[in-house]
Amino acid sequence: MRVVFLTELSHTGGVDTFLTSLVRHWPRTDDEIWVLANARHPGLHALAAAIGDRARVEAHGVPVYADRILQMAAGGKGRIRLLAPLLRLGDAVRGYLGFRRLFRRLAPDRVVIVAGGYPGGDSCRIAAITWTGEAKGRPYAWFNVHNLAVPLASWNVLERMIDRILTRSVVAFVAVSRACAESMRARPALWDSGKVGYILNGVEAPAVAADPGALRAELGLQAECPLVLMLATYEPRKGHAFLFMAFKQVLQRMPGARLVVCGYSYPKEINEVEAALRKAGVSDRVSLLGFRQDTARLLAAADVLVVPSQAFESFGLTCVEAMAAGVPVVATRVGGLAEVVADGDGGYSVERDDIKGFADRVARLLENSELRREQAARGKQRYARLFTAERMAQQYAALIGGAEKSAAIIPANLQEPRHQ
Repeated sequence: MRVVFLTELSHTGGVDTFLTSLVRHWPRTDDEIWVLANARHPGLHALAAAIGDRARVEAHGVPVYADRILQMAAGGKGRIRLLAPLLRLGDAVRGYLGFRRLFRRLAPDRVVIVAGGYPGGDSCRIAAITWTGEAKGRPYAWFNVHNLAVPLASWNVLERMIDRILTRSVVAFVAVSRACAESMRARPALWDSGKVGYILNGVEAPAVAADPGALRAELGLQAECPLVLMLATYEPRKGHAFLFMAFKQVLQRMPGARLVVCGYSYPKEINEVEAALRKAGVSDRVSLLGFRQDTARLLAAADVLVVPSQAFESFGLTCVEAMAAGVPVVATRVGGLAEVVADGDGGYSVERDDIKGFADRVARLLENSELRREQAARGKQRYARLFTAERMAQQYAALIGGAEKSAAIIPANLQEPRHQ
């Protein structure tokens, strides 16, 4: 069976990790797998290297509206907003024609659209709708959602129409957590279709133990320096400003602590984070790094992973990566994070506006090595129970391998209890 995973991304991050874990652990070795992304996805080459020969990873070459906007913005063409509606319509038409040619050439048996969120990139929805016309009455396509759905404005007739068409074009909408699935209530056509469900994300366990001293030496840190780590794109919703204020309080109890922040960014976003860092007054204790592929090394060196997200967090893959590596987590209770990080079971969970509580949990873990070991062990157990890549891949493979049963399998997941 030929399976095509198609995505549109403007950042390197969690969706890349999802695709890597899913494809590398795909249980049906006879399947031919293709992973297709927009040409300007910054992580495309890294994704191909991580997946290796288990799948064909390529740029699909179909025009993408978001790529056009990013390219023109980089060129300083500020008046693009005046032409945006026409450009978007033109790219939608070209996208439809481009995907039609692509699907006719590849002739896939199954198509999985992997969107960063809903509605996500225009090309994701266009691809799903296009595939229905090419599937000759067999709409074996799934729309995979990795972030909370954006509420639909009452006046937006066009979006309502697209939602209705899309619900007829896919077998199901597969979210990555219960919170993510339930956010689809904000899109009535999708929710009322009875096609919304979820499969919990999973990640690979670290292949080998990394040397914690190597990274600390690279960063100029002492071996005994208490190290807090954040892995996230530089976006306002990720909570960098919140974290810096909390870390300022951590330093009052642990003056020798250091915070290392890694993630993909655009210039505007990193400028905003740097401004928040200066405002917090902890610049000398915080290192802002770019995106790094050596997650295992970073986690091996860290004492605590922090996830201070303030909005639109559907799951939190870095939390699971930390649990798998034996690193306790402190996270905010935003969206799907509350399903991943259970208080006292691998780390701690606090309200998203509780700076004092967040700082206290981080400091408590840094101060008490026995508590860190206890939470690390519990986190590993929680990972093995709920969040392995093998479990996730098996569920997706079973789902798309029996398309005629999908309408029963996916909605049933919504009846499962929340994982605590």
